[in-house]
Amino acid sequence: MQLEAIYQGDGILRLFQPLDLPEGEKVLVDIANARPLLNGDYLDTDYHWHAEQNVSSSVTLEQVRKALSKIEGSIEAVINAEREERF
Repeated sequence: MQLEAIYQGDGILRLFQPLDLPEGEKVLVDIANARPLLNGDYLDTDYHWHAEQNVSSSVTLEQVRKALSKIEGSIEAVINAEREERF
């Protein structure tokens, strides 16, 4: 399986999706740069481009709060599902 992750230092990789493995399972990891990093930080350039294309200054903070309050479960899961649909 191939997974995307970010290196957080001190030997820690943070995965962007869950693993379907039992706890304590030993695995072999190959490391390859997925994208160039900007200023040493991970930047989701695809998402930023998408956001810039859909920006609207007419949306109020209250409208954003109302829309976000309707999301059931994890907002992270919703974002990840939308990203999968784009690719």
